[in-house]
Amino acid sequence: MTFFLAMAKGIDAITGFIGRVMWWATLFMVLVGVYNVVTRYFYGALQAVVGDRMAERMTGNLFLELQTYS
Repeated sequence: MTFFLAMAKGIDAITGFIGRVMWWATLFMVLVGVYNVVTRYFYGALQAVVGDRMAERMTGNLFLELQTYS
């Protein structure tokens, strides 16, 4: 019986760890998504503040791919 309790505690520890990792990954995806939306909708204002070249870098496909792959 103690073997099964130890096994259950081990499984709980593993799934708890996976849950924490997925929580942070989800938060990361949401923040990258918010960044994508803000930079796309305010591209004109961003262009005026930081310039054309920097605005292009800040709204590139890198962030869309980062959101998708994460």
